[in-house]
Amino acid sequence: MHQERQSTSAISLRPREVGCRVPLTTAALRGWKFYSDVPVISTRTSCASVGCRGTLDVNLLRTCIRTVVRRHEALRTRIIALDGSPLQYIDEDGDVQLCVVEAEGGTGEALDRKIQLLATELMKQKVDLSVGPLFAARLLRFSAREHVLICALAPVISDATSVDILFQEIWTLYDQGARGLPFSLPPVLLQFGDYAVWEQKSYAAWRATHEAYWKSRLTGAPALRLPGGSAWKGSEGIDSEVACFSFGTLLGDRLQEVAKRERVLLPLVLCTIYVAVTFRWCAQDESVLWFVSNGRYSPELRGTIGFLVNVLNLRISMQPDDTFLSLLRRLKQEFYLALKHHDCNRVFDIVPELLSEPTDLIFNWLPSCGDGWSPLLNKGQATEAGLRVEQRTFHRTLSAGFRLAFLSVDAEICVSVAYLSEQFPLQVVERFVQNLRLFAEKFAQNPATRIGRYE
Repeated sequence: MHQERQSTSAISLRPREVGCRVPLTTAALRGWKFYSDVPVISTRTSCASVGCRGTLDVNLLRTCIRTVVRRHEALRTRIIALDGSPLQYIDEDGDVQLCVVEAEGGTGEALDRKIQLLATELMKQKVDLSVGPLFAARLLRFSAREHVLICALAPVISDATSVDILFQEIWTLYDQGARGLPFSLPPVLLQFGDYAVWEQKSYAAWRATHEAYWKSRLTGAPALRLPGGSAWKGSEGIDSEVACFSFGTLLGDRLQEVAKRERVLLPLVLCTIYVAVTFRWCAQDESVLWFVSNGRYSPELRGTIGFLVNVLNLRISMQPDDTFLSLLRRLKQEFYLALKHHDCNRVFDIVPELLSEPTDLIFNWLPSCGDGWSPLLNKGQATEAGLRVEQRTFHRTLSAGFRLAFLSVDAEICVSVAYLSEQFPLQVVERFVQNLRLFAEKFAQNPATRIGRYE
């Protein structure tokens, strides 16, 4: 145990040396390899918009965006190939232009469709990763007092949490500037490039310590298959639809009480419910589960923009006499074992079949995680200068069969489902979520009841 702690802590996560080469992270490199053309062409699929009601100072907004770009290296990054290997190249001054587009107004669903259309156009623009920019911003002006800001980033340098950080910092600075105050934000302790360098330097020590565990735990583990089609593979050129559901605050409070009694995180309680429902739907009792989080385990990374999403591979089984509690406790044990042998997405190098035949059992937790397609619900926020920042929405161009994300907003449990209706009709999606809610209610009411009693 002492040797293990020593080997994994020998290379600490800290700012990199000036002038050193900055590689891609393991996850970003894997994405890079999906492309075969040179130069590599990508799109900016990490995209979100936020509505602004009131008098907007466009020049101040431009200044705020430029300030945030200067704070975060990822927003000034391009990907270049050197001796056949991709590297991050950070420009000294990111050339991000805020393009203002005059747009026709509208209300309700018509306005939402218009924003989605314009956001999709921005997302689908082809960008050469070696030329950039990988970050783009567009301001839609519907009237003198109604605007929508859309920001889009290439996935190789961002994730959903990055978009959240981006908007939070932009509007914090805007409020300060509108009130005549100097800009003031907490320092960025670690940049995305710092993390990438640490990951590369620590790889050999990590593999020497943890490879045996992951091989023995995951080699030959079955992958779950959904009955209607793959959760991953959709139809080319067809975007998934998104349906959002709420479990309400009362049920959220009761599930949080279960989590406190069992001394576990709320996401593990929700994951237990998701596993139980999905196993019964698929008539399967064992699988690898991908537990997706935002990867910012270190406090120094919580304010970092970059592609830090992390997958924990958990091998989960459900026994015929399992209760909610027994399944939760087994999941808890597996979760903390995986954290102990934390892989930073590197376990896929050890057990490649996890990627060649990926599981359909995927648990996404928002806002702790996400992959840029799911709505992030939040309250409207009014600045002291009188501008009201409305609900933020993540946009997506995802062609996946069936993907879920769970989130908690003010104790309200919400579920977002991206699906292709030709594979999974809306009625199937609604029935699945109804079962999630039923199991959640039964779990909260009597955690010691056998799961097999519920249909």
